[in-house]
Amino acid sequence: MKRSVEYYVDSAGEKPFIKWFEKLDKRSRVVLIRYIDRLAAGSSSKNIKNLKDGLFELRIFYGPGHRVYFAYIDRVM
Repeated sequence: MKRSVEYYVDSAGEKPFIKWFEKLDKRSRVVLIRYIDRLAAGSSSKNIKNLKDGLFELRIFYGPGHRVYFAYIDRVM
């Protein structure tokens, strides 16, 4: 099942993930996008940890290591 990816927008209209992501080096950005694309395509990963209340942690073991926190949101349009 293909999912769409939506990035969190705070009350000021900022996207904290995008701001952080843009500060990474090019190779790190490529690695992160590949992980996110695979998740959106429906792939599972041993690097995902279910934290609680629908919050998940994607652990990326590249460079210093990165953590991306996310939720699956079911929407019917």
